Amino acid sequence: MRCLLGFDDAASLGPFADRIVTLGTTAADPRVLLFRRDLPWSPYGRWLRRVAAAYDELAALIAGRRAADPRPDALSILCHARSR
Repeated sequence: MRCLLGFDDAASLGPFADRIVTLGTTAADPRVLLFRRDLPWSPYGRWLRRVAAAYDELAALIAGRRAADPRPDALSILCHARSR
């Protein structure tokens, strides 16, 4: 994740990586797969809110990289790529 997203410190890398791994593992939970109702108390509803929060965090990271100077990580390279 460090070379892909360019996190400089482990303090920000750890929690983000944990959230992404948790999303992957809970996506295969039978309660999430079988009871697909977006209700506040349902496992699927909680999973959807976690996905939305991760998406928002990743979107903010992308916006920050687009505004910043290019760096050597993959996300920065993609954000600053120009077609010829």
